Amino acid sequence: MSTKFFQPGDAPDPAYRNLRDLGERCDYRAFCEALWPRFEPYADPHFLKEVRRQFHPRFWEMYLAVAFLERGYTLHKHRDGGPEFGIDLDGTRFWFDAIAPTAGSGPDAVPRLEYGKSEASRVPQEQIILRITSALDAKRAKWVKDLKSGRISAHDGYIVAINDRSIREAWLGSDMPYVVKALYGFGDIAVSFDRKTLQVVEAKYLHRPTVSKVSGTGISSQPFAARECPDYTMTGPPYRSATVPYDSRGNTGLTRKACK
Repeated sequence: MSTKFFQPGDAPDPAYRNLRDLGERCDYRAFCEALWPRFEPYADPHFLKEVRRQFHPRFWEMYLAVAFLERGYTLHKHRDGGPEFGIDLDGTRFWFDAIAPTAGSGPDAVPRLEYGKSEASRVPQEQIILRITSALDAKRAKWVKDLKSGRISAHDGYIVAINDRSIREAWLGSDMPYVVKALYGFGDIAVSFDRKTLQVVEAKYLHRPTVSKVSGTGISSQPFAARECPDYTMTGPPYRSATVPYDSRGNTGLTRKACK
């Protein structure tokens, strides 16, 4: 019999505690419990311990795996590390590495917005983009390590699945996913108006090839557009969590259980 996903006892991550303990979260709690039996055979031995400390990253890993299981794919997994899982498609194995970056720390961390003020606040788009590019760099380094270890082959596909749910304020201030802005060089949208009629004449995105860190170092925000990392690709809905399990970009097909 499968162990329950949510366990009693201390849990440092507030998202884990809220989903486990708050009565109004019972439908989302049931959603997680429904995913877990499908994912448990592929989970790391310490998964249930780690999810108490890092809920969103581990939930994202579980959600992604079950999404492919429900679509009929067989998952392949190394028990001694390596990517989260792999699938075979048209004779090629594609490995998936999931990551859910946080707001970070230090001078380039995503700052907290002050709500309730009389004036509007500026959404920290550049810092959010830096967190995504940092996540991509981390997985790129891991890909090189896994390639050298033989866990993956140079002939295999490699997909980095980035979820920005753990980056505070990442749900604000962007008309397109931040992941797209971080990889393809899209900047802010610029709109031109006719001064007499006030009608929109043109609307286009500005080009933003880099984002600057506080130190002044420029970080590329167009690694895919400029083919700076042609060895792998990326996927992943920009906003996915246990409390937002469904949207127009896809769902697992699991139905929520009624609250008891």
